[in-house]
Amino acid sequence: MKRKPILLLFLFLWLASCQTIQLEPEYSLAEIKKYTYKTPIELDDGWKTAHPDPQSISLPKLEDGVRAVLRGEYPRIHSILVASGGKLILEEYFAGYTFEGEWKDYDYNTPHGLGSISKSLTSLIFGIAHDQQRIEDLDSSILAWYPKYNQPDRAEKEA
Repeated sequence: MKRKPILLLFLFLWLASCQTIQLEPEYSLAEIKKYTYKTPIELDDGWKTAHPDPQSISLPKLEDGVRAVLRGEYPRIHSILVASGGKLILEEYFAGYTFEGEWKDYDYNTPHGLGSISKSLTSLIFGIAHDQQRIEDLDSSILAWYPKYNQPDRAEKEA
């Protein structure tokens, strides 16, 4: 249980690194070496923030993950957010190229294209829920959990 945030971080980094374009690192060696963890700033966005619990999260591993992104080992990673115990414990943003080839300094206000990661994460979450027997039928519609969005087809509306 205690390793899930780190596993999710590395799963995200692995999924995001499945790009075919390798970019040169845009950060100097000095910037990479001087990176040290900072507790995320608490914003009015619904997330409480906290310092990682040393019993469950390795701070050096979090820092190593951020440094790997800074070194360019995971191209096109524009942010890393890690939550543990219902609190945001890591929030970092990086400069980089958009999918359209535009250079951008990313921050918490920058809109970001997700590509197909949403589908991958939805599949992952459904698989975990099925494994935990919270969902019986993987062929059931996700809209069953969101009746607000479960609209009849246009043809049914017009009938």
